[in-house]
Amino acid sequence: MTDPARLEEFVGVGDVLAGRLREAGIETPSDVADAPVQRLTAVEGLSARLARSLKTQAGRPARESARTLGAAIRPSEWTITESQATHIEQLGLADRDKVLDSVADDLRDRLEPFERFHLPFFRRVCGRVVAPDPATGDLRPVPNATVTVYDTDCSFFGYFPHSSPFCWFYPFGRHRERIAQTRTDECGRFCVYVPWWDIDRVLRYRLERICLRDVVRPTIRDLLDPDDVPEVTPIPIPDPGPDPIRDRLRIGRGPRSRRSNRRVGSPSLSLDLDSPGRLSYLEGLVGRPDATELLTATDEQSFGGRRNRLDDLLRRPAFVDPTPPPLPDDLLGVDDWTQVEEYEFDVDPSVLDQIDPREYLGPFLRCHYVRIPTWETVYDVPDITFEVTQDTDGDGDEEPIYTEGYFEVRWDDVPSEVELVADPTARTVASCRTPDPELFVCTEPSIVSAEDMALRGPYHEDDGSVTSAPVGGYQRLVNRPRSASDGSRLATGEAPYAGTLQLHGCSRVGDATHYRVVYRHKPDVDATDWSATQPFTGLHWHVPVLFDADPYPVEPGANGWYENLTVQAIEDHYGQTFAADEPQDLVVFPYLLLQWPTHRYPNGRYDLRVQVGVEDGSGGTTITDQSSWMPMVVDNTNPTARIQSLEWWHDSESPADARDLLATDAGGDPTCPVIRRANEAVHVRVGYHVSTPHLRDLRLRILGCSPPEGPSAPNPSIDSASPPNGPLGSGTVYRYWHDHVDADTRTGSVTFTVDASDPDGAYTVALDAYSRAYNPGSHPMNPDWDGDGTPRHVHPRQGIAIVTT
Repeated sequence: MTDPARLEEFVGVGDVLAGRLREAGIETPSDVADAPVQRLTAVEGLSARLARSLKTQAGRPARESARTLGAAIRPSEWTITESQATHIEQLGLADRDKVLDSVADDLRDRLEPFERFHLPFFRRVCGRVVAPDPATGDLRPVPNATVTVYDTDCSFFGYFPHSSPFCWFYPFGRHRERIAQTRTDECGRFCVYVPWWDIDRVLRYRLERICLRDVVRPTIRDLLDPDDVPEVTPIPIPDPGPDPIRDRLRIGRGPRSRRSNRRVGSPSLSLDLDSPGRLSYLEGLVGRPDATELLTATDEQSFGGRRNRLDDLLRRPAFVDPTPPPLPDDLLGVDDWTQVEEYEFDVDPSVLDQIDPREYLGPFLRCHYVRIPTWETVYDVPDITFEVTQDTDGDGDEEPIYTEGYFEVRWDDVPSEVELVADPTARTVASCRTPDPELFVCTEPSIVSAEDMALRGPYHEDDGSVTSAPVGGYQRLVNRPRSASDGSRLATGEAPYAGTLQLHGCSRVGDATHYRVVYRHKPDVDATDWSATQPFTGLHWHVPVLFDADPYPVEPGANGWYENLTVQAIEDHYGQTFAADEPQDLVVFPYLLLQWPTHRYPNGRYDLRVQVGVEDGSGGTTITDQSSWMPMVVDNTNPTARIQSLEWWHDSESPADARDLLATDAGGDPTCPVIRRANEAVHVRVGYHVSTPHLRDLRLRILGCSPPEGPSAPNPSIDSASPPNGPLGSGTVYRYWHDHVDADTRTGSVTFTVDASDPDGAYTVALDAYSRAYNPGSHPMNPDWDGDGTPRHVHPRQGIAIVTT
């Protein structure tokens, strides 16, 4: 393409846009080449994508010049290994020696069946690398980590313990060949284009061997699907020791269903979170944080709603931490199994010589339709595995943060997505949501956005009089109040912030070389006295980059000062020279000012401002300018919710005859709540108390009994409620949604009726309470920031046994 001689000759530029460019002082192609992307996007109608295209056409590419490796392993990067070449020859597709060491993309036209029948040649397998936050346990994206893909052949000594739905493997005879390598993007994502004949090699091996196709790493979805957590019938051997997973799943407890080969009450894929004891069951499976997240994500589902959050949760690995197998007592703590005389292995002794009992893989799901020996050896199992490395200590060398994941990809399931949970030492980012570049017209210091939500109206309350008014600092459109009469949303609300916030803004103004964020605080938003102004200190983070390197580290200096992010600073850190004009051509978050872990600071109202300055030559920094105050209200409080009274009486009796179900015995311990009813309806009155500084809503129900046979009973209906049921409630669910911004406490009672025809069994009193606090990064919202979501919620439960005497 000929270089443009006039603005109108650029692809994407017409007469109108060319005129606007000239009005902005950009009159020639040379001006386009010299202009920063930020200056180009300030022109009306010129997007960031078009700005980068114009700079590329002008011979001065911006972002693309910095990117040296994408987040996908493409066919042109897939090297044919010895084992793959052998398999291609065995399939009769090509001679082994002719394809060895070539790349997969070159084979597309050389393998006749794919060319003749136009078969799909590659399959796209995508994944995400995450790591738990050491403080909160939340899984965060791991950007700019190296993902290496291996062609792996490994033998396994398999352990299939009695009555367990899981198995473990002890690897030996491992051989691997590197296929390709890429880096994760700013969200920890990566993709691999796998040739179909290589998937065929893995699948063919597993299909030809009994049960290997069923061996996969379990996800949370698997634990909730009864067909994937079956009871097994192994060949009996001496009973193994304690099984931590069996205890979590309660395998082997409860009566059998006559209609299927699974336990009654097995979890269904619909989650069925209204069943009695369901939340406790989930907590036993996946832990309380994931269980309550699943409950909240399920509550947020509605007709036509987005399933992304719930699907992401269900795809999480079921076992993040190493979970040891339930070995027999004779093998516990033994480092050399060849020396164990009390336990007999039916295996070649040479296998035991290669086994390290401390190196186990699993647990994995296992098959259940054949009898399986407790110990079984499988030789030379092919797989495509992943390893993730990252420079976690800043020494220039990458350390492993995720070792090879066998049986990670379900090759017979389309589409395939994997989530690799790395070590907590990995360098993560709190969020990968990037604000709109058009928000940043940096002529003076300013705080512009929290994550990608602009800190301005109508989204954020900044009335310009924060120095004197007690109001301000709330999100206005999230978790709004609802009318007490019809449940419609009111115009605005007050939702505080919670969790770790990424604050973006302008600090590269004038001659400023450094910046810092300072704050003042008051615990009560209505108070008039502020704390002394002080800087944020000791906070550091990493910024994902757009080239082949580890994330850029941001470290604080004395008194909370940070060096302004510049191209020169980035080049000095990495020892490279880039064809880049601005930091936004090299990093994902060029305007990130602060990664603020609000949960480490007191709740309340904060005023924040950016100060910029220059070094004074003696190790200090002279303030040259500062922004106006930006108000933000923080509340990381979990609601307090209690079922504080529980009483019942027969339909033929009056409320004055109510019996206490929360009584204690002589020793002060609570007794088992049991309603021993005659053959008539009973009334159950539940007293509740919910409080939190920013209450959003609460829900109270009694969940119906699920009998061993037949359908579940309907939830008991509401007789009366004080205060009355809200417009969002129903005949069986008491619901209160705050109808004014000062709502913080709700106390009352609700009376339910259990009909005489309802079955005996276990019922559950379920109370759910939610705060209005919201984090724009961890709980994505629609582009208008007009919706409901919260990371702060609690779900107390109380079981009741109802029997007819």
